[in-house]
Amino acid sequence: MADLERMYIDGEWILAEGGATFDVKNPADGSVVARVANAAEPEIQRAVNAAHAAFREWSVLPPKRPREHAPQGPGAYAGAARRASRGS
Repeated sequence: MADLERMYIDGEWILAEGGATFDVKNPADGSVVARVANAAEPEIQRAVNAAHAAFREWSVLPPKRPREHAPQGPGAYAGAARRASRGS
């Protein structure tokens, strides 16, 4: 089972307020396939603010520049998520 109790917001892996999580279930058999962070208003607001700030910075870059800074390859985000779930 995947255990992703942290969220990536504004360049940091953070826990939801109070460590809140919820189970993601397989609709075919009802088994729990993941436990993920359950964002509350503070995390949502932080994510929205970070997205607005990033948009202001990235919207003025030429098209090739943002792509140079994005993680590369299909495993880039998966590796970061595994590290976050271990708390590192």
